[in-house]
Amino acid sequence: PAVGFVNEGKLHHRGPNEVEARAAILNLWVDAGFELGNHTYSHLDMFTSSAEKFKQDLIAGEQTTQKLLAAKGMKLRYFRHPFLNTGASPEMKSAFDKILAERKYIIAPVTVDNQDYVFAAVYADALKKNDHTMMSRVAEAYIPYMEAMLEFYEKQSSTLLGHEIRQILLVHANMLNADHFDKLITRMKKRGYQFISLEEALRDKAYKLEDRFIARAGISWLQRWAFTQSHQPTIEQFKLEPDAPEFIKQAYGARKQF
Repeated sequence: PAVGFVNEGKLHHRGPNEVEARAAILNLWVDAGFELGNHTYSHLDMFTSSAEKFKQDLIAGEQTTQKLLAAKGMKLRYFRHPFLNTGASPEMKSAFDKILAERKYIIAPVTVDNQDYVFAAVYADALKKNDHTMMSRVAEAYIPYMEAMLEFYEKQSSTLLGHEIRQILLVHANMLNADHFDKLITRMKKRGYQFISLEEALRDKAYKLEDRFIARAGISWLQRWAFTQSHQPTIEQFKLEPDAPEFIKQAYGARKQF
């Protein structure tokens, strides 16, 4: 029971001739019984955006997704912040929240954040080069890294709230996850996880906690709550967040420079 958050601008990435074919990929998602959410049209940087620009981008990001869901008797109801950034000031955050409320969106927070996109970029480069050795090396590093992130946020939850909450995991649609997500699921099951809908997860009372965190960096809601409450033990744990292996960081850095 997953939700796929869509940047509809990517439907138009290579011109109008590909829009229908790319929309068909989204339709596979809803045909399988899954849900789609709005991630803005352009993956907007909300830290630098005005309220007016955000509203335009939000509405532009609804057009195809809304139609696909409606065809299955579903409504577009979830929104996830690009870069997990909620605004550059309390005033801007409030303005964005008001727009989302007006359009009847439910905010989809993230508690288990990670850098799967960094691993995925290195994996995709290796795939293009037909470098199966590197692909295997990335995949072998990815699963332990993700398990370490799960353990890290489990501890964050226990330290901050005294128990483990219903976690919400963020991952991206990419070839790395397409090829190896089953292995991650197996690890998660061994850790005792069961898989529930976003709707059910949000019933956890933790998601009613106040979030007043404002900064350039997008971070987990567990960390947002810790900063809002000035909960020093959790804030100290934040410094111990697992990092990607050095070879991944080097390959990703070289890729960015290239």
